[in-house]
Amino acid sequence: MYKKIKTMIRLTFNTTKKHILVTLDGTILADELNIPTVKVRDGFYEVMQKEASLTDEIQIPIIRLPINNTLMFIQK
Repeated sequence: MYKKIKTMIRLTFNTTKKHILVTLDGTILADELNIPTVKVRDGFYEVMQKEASLTDEIQIPIIRLPINNTLMFIQK
């Protein structure tokens, strides 16, 4: 009997450059800058992007990836 191999999403977060790269089977799904943090919330990695408004800077979620099939790599 063969095991079904699950395809994993790869999330690479560079904390110095504030950059994320999301790939699936070598295909780039997202390539974003100005990412101060990746939060864990409700079984998902939530990628937060900084946006400047007229009054202050806010962080908004731009991508949610399920933790159970995402490999996260953190780079300095």
